[in-house]
Amino acid sequence: MEDRFDILRRIRLEFGSEITSVTRIDISEGKFSHIVSTVFSDCLEAFETPRLSTTCCARVIETGRPFMIADMSRTNGDVCCPMMTAEGIAAYMGVPLFTGGYAAGALEVFARKPREWRDDEVDTLERYARIFETLLDDQRVGKKVSLLRQVR
Repeated sequence: MEDRFDILRRIRLEFGSEITSVTRIDISEGKFSHIVSTVFSDCLEAFETPRLSTTCCARVIETGRPFMIADMSRTNGDVCCPMMTAEGIAAYMGVPLFTGGYAAGALEVFARKPREWRDDEVDTLERYARIFETLLDDQRVGKKVSLLRQVR
């Protein structure tokens, strides 16, 4: 997993952010799966959270469009993300990850200080998202090939 997701560290460094994440939705289990890179650890962290419709990643996945927050203190409570609150996140940018024509996840950048996201930064994150989609598709194909070998 480490090599495949080393790109999260690269994104975090390029954006000068404290946290980057790739989030995927598991509809059958009703949860989000996250793989996170932080400035606080050399290791990637993986965890799951309940699927909440008020989170930023849910908004990205549901709309299939980028979503940005420049300053969480100015959201009037319409976005509620326990992880962001716990980590002291002030700014967020997320773009969708597509598979099979549907948004199935989000590539996300988090900052602890308010920050205006520029159009070129959104474009850059979307380019990284296309790379992640290829990696995730390759992973899925690898699993299918492995299952086919077991059936034979």
